[in-house]
Amino acid sequence: GNPASPGNNFAPCCVSGWIGWWDQGRYYESAAALWAGNLDPARHWYPLGYAILAAPFRFLRSHPFFPVDLAGLLGAYGAFILFAGRVGVSATAAAVIFVLTGCLDTMLFQQWAIPWNTSPAAALIWGLLAVSAGHLQGRRRPFLLGVLVGALPLIRPTDGVVGAICLLWLAMADFRAARLKWRDAVLVVAGLALPLAPYAALYLAIYGPHPSAYMINSGSIGLTLHNPVWRAYVLLIEPRQWFFAGEGILARIPWLLFGFAGALWAWRRGGALALLSTCLVAYCLFFLFYVDLLPTGLWRYFNIHYFKWTLPGFGLLGWLLLGELRLGGRMAWGALAVVFLLSCIRGTPRAAGVDEAANV
Repeated sequence: GNPASPGNNFAPCCVSGWIGWWDQGRYYESAAALWAGNLDPARHWYPLGYAILAAPFRFLRSHPFFPVDLAGLLGAYGAFILFAGRVGVSATAAAVIFVLTGCLDTMLFQQWAIPWNTSPAAALIWGLLAVSAGHLQGRRRPFLLGVLVGALPLIRPTDGVVGAICLLWLAMADFRAARLKWRDAVLVVAGLALPLAPYAALYLAIYGPHPSAYMINSGSIGLTLHNPVWRAYVLLIEPRQWFFAGEGILARIPWLLFGFAGALWAWRRGGALALLSTCLVAYCLFFLFYVDLLPTGLWRYFNIHYFKWTLPGFGLLGWLLLGELRLGGRMAWGALAVVFLLSCIRGTPRAAGVDEAANV
């Protein structure tokens, strides 16, 4: 039913739907080329993982990514419930949290319908977090851990930060508990090699030992440490006074305040909850520093989909925080007070002077 779905709009400009979008069209082109055995680098702009998953479904014509995205949604849902169970939240409560945080708002839910690579990436991230939580509780799956960590950056290189955090976190936990085993390390490396080795072979066949055009372009955009407080303000609270358009994330998703406070409180809890909090905070900080993430693009170009895996995570932490607030936990109330006070900050722009640099 999405108007951008191919075939739903027959206006001459829009008949191809999201296949005609600059970014999504590149994925369709790559998937078709892979299925045809075409290794011309001009046909493969983005990292190959997402297109590889869709290539076998070329017989679905305009919708080869539909099975991949549906599997991503269901995989993220199931893995989230599994993770929640390992931190003491029932499957019923976890299911409700997932639906309310990611699916109730139509703008957010359509990010699962549009063929973004963040759908399979979300499934891998929540699978990785669930396996990591099990590892911390003695249910060790080192080979599967390696497979998930290795596969994630092949679909979304930026999401590899979550895999790196999980690996480092588990290694440090095992080292402190004197249970770091060479056998587990070997199995993790073997798991990493399972997706990475064939991907590397395909990459070399397409690009040779050179960076792809996408890698060069991404490197030229890069990250910035310039004025992170202002960037956080215009992304989260109020962008219109500077950008004359857009909407702060908190204006549309106000319950995130409880999720942010829950992330602070979770560090006190330790274990899998602290790992989840660390992954969420590190991931969000990475995109805070990403030059190309602007308040106007969040809703006009749907860049909000970058964060769709994080919404159930913040929802889970917010839910647990509410339980702690009911019990009168001082740390929980303190975290909530800090977050609420920070959310009250308001900034007013003024015209820059003749010899004064503008804040852009």
